[in-house]
Amino acid sequence: METQSAILDMEVFQNRLGVMLQDMFGLDCVDLSDGKNVSLTVDGKTVHICLETRSVCYEDENTEDDSLREMVELSVQRLYDALNPVI
Repeated sequence: METQSAILDMEVFQNRLGVMLQDMFGLDCVDLSDGKNVSLTVDGKTVHICLETRSVCYEDENTEDDSLREMVELSVQRLYDALNPVI
C-alpha cells in the first residue's frame, strides 16, 4: 500500500512541477513526456530534472552559466518540501 501512495505522490509532484515550470517559463519550454524526468529549455539551454532525486543537470555538460540550473533546482526542492511537510 505504501508503494502505491508513493507512486501517486510522484504523479502529483510531477503534475504540480509541470504547472509551476510552465508558469515560470511558458508552456513551450516544458517537456513532461518522460515519466521519470522533466526537460526544460530556456534560451537554448536545456536542463533535465530527475523526479526521484530532484536533481537538475544541463543537457550540455560544458555550460558554464549555472544560474538556470540553480534557480530550477531551488524551485524544485521548495515545491517538493511544500508538498511533503515534515511531521
